[in-house]
Amino acid sequence: MLHYLCKLLNNKKAYYILFGLNILVGVVIFNISSKVQFPDSTGYWLMGESILNGKFSSWYFLPKYYPETLRTPGYPIFLAFCQLISNSPFFVKVIQLLIYFISIHLCTLIIRKLTSNLVGINLFLLLLIPNIQIVYYTGYISAEILSVFFITLTMYLMFSRKTLFTALLLAFTCYCSFIVRPAFLIFPFLLSVYFIFQDKKNSRFSLLFISMYLILLIPFGLWNKFNHGVFKVTSLEGGAGVAHLGFWQLKLMDGYTETYYWGNHTSYDYTKPNFYTKEEQLQNTKDLEKEGNNLLRDIAVYESKEDSIYLVSMKNNSLGILPLRNSKYTIAREKRLWQLAKENIIAEPLFYIKSRVYHFIRFYVSGINYMDFKKSNSLTQKAKTLYPFFITLIFIFGGLIFISINAIFKKNHFPNIFAFILLLWYYGGVHLPFVIQARYTIPIHLLLLAILSVMVIKKINSADLLIQRRVETNDK
Repeated sequence: MLHYLCKLLNNKKAYYILFGLNILVGVVIFNISSKVQFPDSTGYWLMGESILNGKFSSWYFLPKYYPETLRTPGYPIFLAFCQLISNSPFFVKVIQLLIYFISIHLCTLIIRKLTSNLVGINLFLLLLIPNIQIVYYTGYISAEILSVFFITLTMYLMFSRKTLFTALLLAFTCYCSFIVRPAFLIFPFLLSVYFIFQDKKNSRFSLLFISMYLILLIPFGLWNKFNHGVFKVTSLEGGAGVAHLGFWQLKLMDGYTETYYWGNHTSYDYTKPNFYTKEEQLQNTKDLEKEGNNLLRDIAVYESKEDSIYLVSMKNNSLGILPLRNSKYTIAREKRLWQLAKENIIAEPLFYIKSRVYHFIRFYVSGINYMDFKKSNSLTQKAKTLYPFFITLIFIFGGLIFISINAIFKKNHFPNIFAFILLLWYYGGVHLPFVIQARYTIPIHLLLLAILSVMVIKKINSADLLIQRRVETNDK
């Protein structure tokens, strides 16, 4: 069966058919998702406008300027460039769809460097067709697709000669990946170590690459220093809040909405493990609310009467974007949330370890909303609810495990395989402390499917070679 499939995939006609099908599926899914309002879209759009007005804030139009504390400026800068051409969000979405197809092409170029025929490329294009969760984000005003592009470009550059220009270009693409999505921050440091392990002669290249990357981090750090009084290369807030709620998430009742931070809510998920009874969840919810109220009381001193007036204005609006606080209040809240998160983890280490195992898997696998499933009136609607779970479980998480096992234990190696494995595991690992959102790993789904395709072909070729050797041995 596999051999027959490989034969079908090993021709140019199959390539054009599969690429055409991907374009068709992409356009259909784009047409669906582009009509859906992404929760953060208005905030991102206003940040893009703010950059064109010489500021950086989703609330730039208020009489008092509240510099952005939550987002890095990478995606808003992209939006600002698009807004110079057209003030239509649909124009941005079309550009993102084109970027998605460019990213697919980059993946085919990577595969071409690893396999000598079209089978690997065509298998990748075949696997990509059911994985609609990636192209779905082209229709959102969100940073995922731009992140997909820069990360894919970064890994493509891994195959370039180790020259001065490559080091500078790689540093730039890594910086772009970070400034669009800060979760990428640490990976370039791991990459620099990988270069040295790959070949000690790469030490100079590695040093140049990481030095340039560090230099590129400075401007946003200086912006934070000028606007918020602290030098910080990431956004002023964000990590502590999602880490704090990330501890509590599996302890709470389904559908609960917290009131002390961004108004995050727990999902109705079939896959959620039952670590606690409903009575215990109710008590945990009360404990969290008490902790949150104490937090708000402790840091209230950092908010002026003027800030309180603006806060009411930010909350009582139809924009649906998160309010911003002054720098001192935000810094104090971030510090206190980190402290609370650490105290909670120390108090319940066993629960934290168990919960992180589930968190890790869920970063790669979409959940199943049981409320949506129960409301479904037809098999088609129920299938739509289940589809993302099974696709991501089989192709994304299953693909991750298959790639890793075959690289480590089966010795199916090819150039830069461990750099790719490092990236694929990094994206689950770096998000471990935070709340569960499967979209966090969307930026590496394309590359994962590309490497999975190569690994499957290598596996088939190894099996064929083994069979051939056995036949030759028997003949002798």
